[in-house]
Amino acid sequence: ARHLLCEAPEGPFRQKVPGTFSAGRERIPVDTLVVAGCFPPFNLQFDHENVRPIKEAYADWFARHIPVQPVQRPSGRAGQRGRVGFVLTDRFEVPFLKALGGVLGRLDTERIEPVVLCRSAAVDRVRQAIGRDSLQIVPLDPPLAKMAQVVRETACDVLYYREIGLDALGYCLPLMRLAPVQCTSAGVQVTSGMRQVDYYLSSAAVEPEDAAEHYTEKLILAETLLTWRRRVALPQQVKTREDFGLSASDHVYVCAQHLSKFHPDFDPLLAGILREDRQGKIVVTADPIGYRTERLRQRWTRTIPDVAERIFMLSHLETDDYLCLLAAGDVLLDPPHFDGLNSTYDGFSLGRAIVTCPGRFRRGRFTTGCYRQMELDDLVARDADDYVRRAVRLATEPDHRREVEERIAQASDVLFEDDRAVAEHERIFEQLVEEARQR
Repeated sequence: ARHLLCEAPEGPFRQKVPGTFSAGRERIPVDTLVVAGCFPPFNLQFDHENVRPIKEAYADWFARHIPVQPVQRPSGRAGQRGRVGFVLTDRFEVPFLKALGGVLGRLDTERIEPVVLCRSAAVDRVRQAIGRDSLQIVPLDPPLAKMAQVVRETACDVLYYREIGLDALGYCLPLMRLAPVQCTSAGVQVTSGMRQVDYYLSSAAVEPEDAAEHYTEKLILAETLLTWRRRVALPQQVKTREDFGLSASDHVYVCAQHLSKFHPDFDPLLAGILREDRQGKIVVTADPIGYRTERLRQRWTRTIPDVAERIFMLSHLETDDYLCLLAAGDVLLDPPHFDGLNSTYDGFSLGRAIVTCPGRFRRGRFTTGCYRQMELDDLVARDADDYVRRAVRLATEPDHRREVEERIAQASDVLFEDDRAVAEHERIFEQLVEEARQR
């Protein structure tokens, strides 16, 4: 980003005009940076180190040049319900609705007034998914200056940005400080790095003891996983493992994760499983474009050549086929450093056993947090060797696998349709509204 700003060619991008970024003595229009996609790399969240210093460096540099205008202060008085705005940019309505649609549909509107801000094309979809006709939904469309004005005019006490850093618009808006209190959560499972974002909403079941060191924001730890979700269901026409090119005699280990999560530290675990289980096959779903798929194939050929041929890459799957694949496998595998979230809920919805080992950071501990919520901590691996041992035992010992799956089926209701998570959001939002009105 610094290179782009400093090396802009002569011409209109160097004009000193209002509403522009500054790069030294040079000026570049804000919208130019948005179109160019200037925001921290998406793949930072998949690193195995604490990315807080890097995220802070990005945010501090941009914050020096973001045009900030005075916030339109909320007019609410003590005792009046607080207004909380949920800001969605680009095309991130689906993950937002998965995580928070159920919460927004059940918030006590006598206590909290929710406002959703999203692109015009998604308004009807969002309203239908949340199922609340009275919900205020405000269209939020580019350019950035117009979006900032719309957000400011909602006069929210609190702004909730679930996915900071997945697109340039969603990265710039929080830096403008458009409400007295701003918060974020696990749409991106690392800190925003922004000093303009006050709080990160997380769960005590997921975070390690030193979690506060990983966030620029102040950490709010809930007792629940802060989501209200329904179980997923298999389609009427269920595909079998044979439909995926696998045989009944195979021991099938499924890792249907974003390919950027396949850190090189995962390679020895995959190799250990396949070396222990000669009938084992690991099934991975390819990315839609194919670039990551080919790079990963090349890496495995180099790092684990003796077993690479037993790692099967299926083409990118639609939702129904993906769920059928989860059901067809013997074991679901979590990658290290960044484990499942939506896929974890999907697996537990279907009563599947997921092998996981908690990492150093939140992004590698979500499945562990689910097991803790279910009080099944003994199903979490202690280290890499234990991870391999557990995976192989589940795949090769059907009686043991059935026993584990029965325990998961009996305990997993706590993860779904969790009204406690709605109550925790109400409590947290009231706390943040009170702070906003004291500022």
